[in-house]
Amino acid sequence: MKMKTNKLFTIMLLSVFSAVSAYGQNKDNLMKSAVDNLSSWLSTMDTDEMISKIPENGQGNQMICIGSRRYMQFVDFMEAADTSRVLKTLMERYNLLTVNPDSIPDLMSDYYYFIKMAKAYPSFMVLDKEGNMKPGFDIGYNSEERLVALAILSNSIDTTFKAQDIRRLTEKKYNKYQRKKQTAMRYYNMIDAGHHVDVNAGYGLYVLSGNKETDCSSQLVTVDLGFRQDIGPKRRVSLSAGLALDHVFDEPAQTRLSIPIEAEILLVRMYPEIKCRAGVWGGRTFVKEAFRQDYAKYEAGVHTSLFLEFGNFDFSLGYKRGLTDRFTSPDLSGYSNFFTFSLRLRLFD
Repeated sequence: MKMKTNKLFTIMLLSVFSAVSAYGQNKDNLMKSAVDNLSSWLSTMDTDEMISKIPENGQGNQMICIGSRRYMQFVDFMEAADTSRVLKTLMERYNLLTVNPDSIPDLMSDYYYFIKMAKAYPSFMVLDKEGNMKPGFDIGYNSEERLVALAILSNSIDTTFKAQDIRRLTEKKYNKYQRKKQTAMRYYNMIDAGHHVDVNAGYGLYVLSGNKETDCSSQLVTVDLGFRQDIGPKRRVSLSAGLALDHVFDEPAQTRLSIPIEAEILLVRMYPEIKCRAGVWGGRTFVKEAFRQDYAKYEAGVHTSLFLEFGNFDFSLGYKRGLTDRFTSPDLSGYSNFFTFSLRLRLFD
């Protein structure tokens, strides 16, 4: 009675699998579910009974094992294959071929990219006698029951995937994966090159240049916080973005909150190092209430500075130029000019 029940269960499982095997991703999900269920059923059998369930393989299918002894799970599989009667029988009937992912033979050239993208070693697949892939692919080695289940299922399905189609599809995915990997490596190399936080404080002169009615100069103070990332192992270039606040001691009492974006370049590598910075900035300017109708709220411009770097400190002379008119009146024009001397401290380098 138990034997008939088991046989009926297998027939029902294979029937369900065959009925939906043509539906793309659903097929992959079903194969995994079928292998899980069938291997659970096989685990209730003793060794001789499980061997009796291994198909005779009259179709001439071949099981492929992808892996090498550099991977511990593959070593576990090979050790199990030396002692397990089930695995020995399976390997003989399916002429198991081991393929090293680091040295793929010409006869597996159509599966080069497929093998390279295997998520674990060993991984197992089944080919028909023409070299086309049978449905089913098992990742990693968990038990001998799963490999027997894979053999049973692949033997019961007539569907195959042409080797040339596998190569075409997996080559596209592999190349896309490689591009993403290279992008990620460039990012990690950039991060590894060094990043730090800059804290800057400066003092200087503010000149509002334009027509004669608006020419004036005032003192100013500035502070900013920057997040800097070095580019490349030699650290000759870095990129930075941050937040800057400056206050001008003029009659409107301009207080400017801006976001600077800049590049920093090493000019002379010595002690102290000579570097320069250049970039753009933009932000919001606040003035006293009595002047709000006369002054524009937003301002943008460019800036540059030359500095000497002593370890985590640097001293710089900088110039910042506004490119937007500060005045709302069409009869007046004024553009911000900042001349500053600054001390910068680099943290978390």
